Amino acid sequence: MTAKEAAVKARADAVIIDAPTVAGFLDDLRRKGRTEPYIRYIRSYLADWVERLGAVDLRQVTLQQYRQALAKMKGAEHKRIVALKSLTAYLREQGRLTRTQDATLDLKTPTIEPARPMDEHAYTMEHVQKFYAALSSYRYVTGYRVDRQPEEGEFQTVDMQPVRDVFVLRALCGMHGTEVERLAEGKGVINLLEGYGEIAGTLFFPHKSGEGHIVSVDAQALAAAQRLQARGRAPNRVYLSRAMRRTAQQSGLDVIELERLRHSFITWAVTGGTLVQPKDGGIPIASIAELVGHKTQRTTRRFYLGTFIPPMARLTLRLEHPEDPKPAPKFVVVAG
Repeated sequence: MTAKEAAVKARADAVIIDAPTVAGFLDDLRRKGRTEPYIRYIRSYLADWVERLGAVDLRQVTLQQYRQALAKMKGAEHKRIVALKSLTAYLREQGRLTRTQDATLDLKTPTIEPARPMDEHAYTMEHVQKFYAALSSYRYVTGYRVDRQPEEGEFQTVDMQPVRDVFVLRALCGMHGTEVERLAEGKGVINLLEGYGEIAGTLFFPHKSGEGHIVSVDAQALAAAQRLQARGRAPNRVYLSRAMRRTAQQSGLDVIELERLRHSFITWAVTGGTLVQPKDGGIPIASIAELVGHKTQRTTRRFYLGTFIPPMARLTLRLEHPEDPKPAPKFVVVAG
């Protein structure tokens, strides 16, 4: 092979962050259940790497070059590194990049230190209860400001029940927003239970890692999950954010960020929660794994998750609104 032919082959074999490579990577993320907002932020950070590195062969990039490129970017160091390492992991899976060629394996992902203690991220129960009680449906006439609505006109009604249902799952169960979204879209199973005391049902949904996760819930959370899944989708994040801001403006309460409800749930559970076991009993899955000789709980969960009813966290939080259905209607279980 001549030097010219070798150069042509090297260019053809080069591993470059170009449009086809990125498109294949993002499609792989979708197949693995990643959400579109997550994919958009990954695409954005990869574009920053392309801007700094240029059309270089990743097989030839050194750790020092990656660090120099990163130093020229402003902020979000952790997320930028995660985006890059996710891409190179995909390229290794595809056989386009070997471990000896991949310098990102030595690129350390910085640990994100919480800016404040966990309890400072948490809302008080009183605040959350008052805010939930203020999440009321409302009417408006298009073309008028919220604070200047006419007394007559063609009113549109905004039903806030789906917003309250998302609020319930995030505050009473500590669920992630993406978990609520997947469950509502039918990518999970809602099971109704009888004879298990305060545990009215379980919610099973695929985790972003690809494994399943199951949560025991009370009657209020179960009904909220059923309504969202019957609806086919949860309100999107922009709609939810606007609903939170509008409620704060109308009620005079400080706005609640839904992302902080998970932190609040954990804090409440640690400081004053009660662990509720299924009424009919049952051995904790960690103990079962030890009894049968599984090295980790992962194996036990993978094969017996469908029959497992985990304990439930009971909080003293009371989410009440006069528009909530009473008693909670019996919905048909929708399996995804």
